[in-house]
Order: sequence, then structure tokens, then C-alpha cells
Amino acid sequence: MKSIARQYFERIIDVVWSVLILLGVTLGAVYIPLRLVRNIDQSIFSYTIATSVTVLFILDIGYNFYIALRQQGSNHRRSRQSALERYIRRRLVIDILAALPITLITLLSAYPALILVRLVKMVRVRDIFTEWQRTALQYASTLRLIFLAYWLLIIAHWVACGWIALHGAPVGVTFQEYYIKAIYWAVTTLATVGYGDITPKTTTEMVYAIFVMLLGMVLYGYVVGNIANLLSNLDANRKRYYEQSEQISAFMQSRKIPRALQRRISDYYAYYWERHVGEDESAILDHLPPRLRAEVMMFLRRDVLSAAGIFGHADDDTLRDLAKELRPMLFAPGDIVCRMGEPGDAMYFVNNGTLEVVNAEQRTIALLEEGDMFGEIALLFDQPRTATVRARDYCDVYALEKQGFTAVLANHPLFQQHIRAMAKERQNTESHDSLEQ
Repeated sequence: MKSIARQYFERIIDVVWSVLILLGVTLGAVYIPLRLVRNIDQSIFSYTIATSVTVLFILDIGYNFYIALRQQGSNHRRSRQSALERYIRRRLVIDILAALPITLITLLSAYPALILVRLVKMVRVRDIFTEWQRTALQYASTLRLIFLAYWLLIIAHWVACGWIALHGAPVGVTFQEYYIKAIYWAVTTLATVGYGDITPKTTTEMVYAIFVMLLGMVLYGYVVGNIANLLSNLDANRKRYYEQSEQISAFMQSRKIPRALQRRISDYYAYYWERHVGEDESAILDHLPPRLRAEVMMFLRRDVLSAAGIFGHADDDTLRDLAKELRPMLFAPGDIVCRMGEPGDAMYFVNNGTLEVVNAEQRTIALLEEGDMFGEIALLFDQPRTATVRARDYCDVYALEKQGFTAVLANHPLFQQHIRAMAKERQNTESHDSLEQ
């Protein structure tokens, strides 16, 4: 198995190489159409760009072979061959065509437009953005917006170069100035605005303008739909909150729920979505494989367990097993978490909010806040609750039920001895107004 350091190093190399290829492909996509519409063949800058991009694309072929061989590791020959065969079948011809020297093609051919064959490398841009979206899920929506803007700019540049090739440049106007006018025409035409200040004169230009307008109609619908979808997905949880709020509101009105109760229900859901960001933790974690799910639970709940004194000396394996057994719960103001006299079937960890401990005379004898734990002694020694715990405001707690706790203790005998010794010591020293329930 690869070491973490080696995996991290390989990931950095992959990202750096992807950025280099992205820059090279973009440079080619901008430079090649400009080369066709403007005579820059004798420029040193032109040769430098052509040579640099060619070398980069040739090296990319070797790098793709290396990636195909590396994917499954040296102990999986069959899988490695499949990855290599897949690259040869799907991408090798494209990479070879893109790596052909532009200058050589121009010298050996009477058709300079053959250099456009290098633009087939644009499929690599799609693969790079797809890979980035897959490996950076938290930025997937943002990357889609960037990818969309990237293609819009490239298409506008190509359309502008096509217009320059057909329309030509007026006498006495610099290429930079006319290029800006061509970009202006391309954007207004693609956006189906068309102010009419720059118009086609010949039949060929009219046909080209018709094609660009039809392309613009397709792009316009595609862009609007994707941007609307992406912007809504940037805050998908908020969108789900409003949808569920409307459903709850319709339900309460149809059932004629009293206004006071409606207000309490609305406050509860508002807090729930604000605090939990609309996520169902259990539903999300259930889709992960067991080992990965355990690691996520450990990350989310380690601080809660470590803050509890009796778990302060537990090792990582024990904490991981305990984290898997914790069940998140949310209580509204006035809710009873546990009642005096009930059997101790769970212990609780306060994650957020304030709870009050109430004795038989309904007098508050203690407050429980973030980081506090209660219920462990009654759970360990099968004793009834000696006080009532009530939520003072909205409270997030984790419950560790007796069955799950017993299973963890059975799997970790040393921890079981430690926890029982600590619980017995607390039982003997705490007074009747203890925090224990």
C-alpha cells in the first residue's frame, strides 16, 4: 500500500501537470485561430509558443501512459493493462494529432488551416475539469461555473476570429482595435442582441452570421439553464428549507393547527435548518462504506467524547466505536430529555444549548451546557433517574443508548474496567443534588 506522503506527492504532481496542460491547451486554442487570421509566422514569439506547446503535448502522452500504469498499482496487472488499453483506444490518437508540430504542418501542406487539428486537444480540458469536480466535491458547483465561463470565452474568441477571416480588417485600423470590434460582434450575436452597428456585407458573411445566431440561441438556453441550476445548487440546503417550509405551512393551515402551536413548529424548523444546515447526518453517512463512515463520525464527534471526563483516557479505537453509537437528537425549549424515576437507558452529551436539572420540587439545581455529560451512572448501574432534565432553549445532544454502550465495553475490557471504576467513585462522592439523572 502506498504511503500517505507518496499519495499526497502524486496528487500534487497531478494537479500541477493538469494546470500546465490547461494553460497549454488554452494558449493553443487562442493562438491557432489568431495565426490563421493574422500573419505572425515569422515572429520569434510565434515560434516560441508553437515549440513550447508542442513539447508540452508530447510530454503529456508519456505522462498519460504513466498515469494509466499507475492507476491500480504494480500488484494488479490485469487492471493496469485495462487502464492502458482504455487510454490507447480512446485518447492516444487525439494526443498524437495535437502533438504534431504546427510549423512542420504548415511547411509540408498547402492548407494552413490543417493546424486546426491541434484543437482536438480541447477534450483534455473537459477531462481536467471533470476530474477536479470529482476530487473537490465542495467546490463542484463553483468549478462548473468556471468551466462554463471558460468555454463561453473560447467560443467567443473563435467566432471573432472567424468574423475577421471573412470580413477582413479596415485600412488604418490596428489589429488589436479590430479584434476588440470582432469580439464585440461575436458576443452581441451569440447573445442574440445584435445592435446592428456591425453587419455582414457578403453572402458568405450572412451565412456565417446566421450560423452564429443559431449557435447563440443554443448557447443562450444552455447557459441560462445551467447558471440558474448552479446558483440554486450553491445553496441547495436553503432551497430545501424553503420547500419544506411551504409544505409544513400548507399542512398546518389545512389541519387548522392553533397559531401558537404553528409558531412553535415554525421556530423549531427554522432552528433545525439553521443549525444543521438542512442535512440529515445519518442519511448521508449511511451511504459511506463502514471504515470511511467511522472516520467521519470520529471527526464529527471526537471533541464531544473527549470533553467528557470519563472518556478522557480512551484510545482512538474505543472513541471510534463510541462515536459510531452516538445518536444526534434535537430538543425544543421546554422538552423533557429524561424524567425523574425513569430507568437509565441512555447517557447524553450536550453539543449545543442549555438544559436545566430539576428536582422533585421543580426547583432548578444545576445547568448543563456545551461539553457537559449526564446519565452515565444510572446507565451503568441500572438506577432510576434522580432528577428531571429539561431543555431551556433549543439543544443539540448526542445520546448513547445502553445497548450500544454495553457492546463497546464488551469489545474493550480495559476501558470497561476504567469506566466502571470512575463511575463508582463518582457515585460514592456525589451528593443527592448531583448532575446525575
